[in-house]
Amino acid sequence: MPAGRLLTGSVIPPVRLRAGSPSRWRRSHARPPPGHHAVQQSPLPAAKINENALMKLFAAIMPPQSAVQELAAAVRPLHALPQGASLRWTDLSGWHLTLAFLGQVDPEALPELGERLAGAAAEVPEFELGLGGGGRFGDRALWAGVHGDTAALGLLAAATVDAVRHAGLDVDERPFQAHLTLARSGIPRHATGRRRPPPGGPELAPLADTLAGFRGRPWRVSTLELMNSHPGAGPARYERQGSWQLGRN
Repeated sequence: MPAGRLLTGSVIPPVRLRAGSPSRWRRSHARPPPGHHAVQQSPLPAAKINENALMKLFAAIMPPQSAVQELAAAVRPLHALPQGASLRWTDLSGWHLTLAFLGQVDPEALPELGERLAGAAAEVPEFELGLGGGGRFGDRALWAGVHGDTAALGLLAAATVDAVRHAGLDVDERPFQAHLTLARSGIPRHATGRRRPPPGGPELAPLADTLAGFRGRPWRVSTLELMNSHPGAGPARYERQGSWQLGRN
């Protein structure tokens, strides 16, 4: 996909991930694959590891505050629309672009995972990206898309997934689709795995259409982040578990 094209729902690239639900660390994949290069960056600091509980982890790009505030200004009027009144809007402080969802992970996996993610980050040079456009997953989630060097974004997502696998962990099996989740409707999942909008439920298409013309200023993506999700009564709270610079061979 050429750089600069507005991405509002297309898959980039179709990376198929390992099937199965999020699971704990499996030592069967702990050995480096043939040809694996040495990692020059440090693994995750031991001080951040909680040995008594599994962690709900995901790898992501965290947009800078300038990009977050620009998008927030475009999204704020949607809150007052009839379709937006019943939605659960995500907190600005947690806005992110997920590269790989790991699910629940044993803290013992963190040193190996940190080394692998450092290697993945080193494989991809820094690139420019911007937030733009809008889309939805049926009537259950509203999101913002991206524009810029989406090819590099796809490469980083694929390298991240590969790193997680070589660390002996499972990842979400769905193809990578760049998006920043803005709101959820809370529609319950149907038995087949799909979601059906209830009678009188929110219709997200008008909200996504309203964001179609939004195109934020690009920024330079320079860091791969590993985040720990802490769910609660309100919006989930995200804690940075590790961070690695791109293109540092």
